[in-house]
Amino acid sequence: MTRRTVIRVGSTITVFILFGLIGGIFLNTLLTSAANSPLVAPVSTPSLEPTPEPTTDPVVAPTPSEDATPTPTLPAVVATPTPAPTPGA
Repeated sequence: MTRRTVIRVGSTITVFILFGLIGGIFLNTLLTSAANSPLVAPVSTPSLEPTPEPTTDPVVAPTPSEDATPTPTLPAVVATPTPAPTPGA
């Protein structure tokens, strides 16, 4: 191979590497900016005013009443007696 051929092949390889590097950086930037960025919670600063007091009285949760829903009583299941075996069988 002549010196001119070696320089031409080297230059071609260098151009491919350079374009690949630039294209890779561009593609990475494109895909990174297209992805949904995670939401960052805003930093909360303590307020100068005290926490406001509730304006209504707290409501007590109702307690279950015994009279509200009586549980139904199920009739007792009586088993039928099995007949005694007959002596002839």
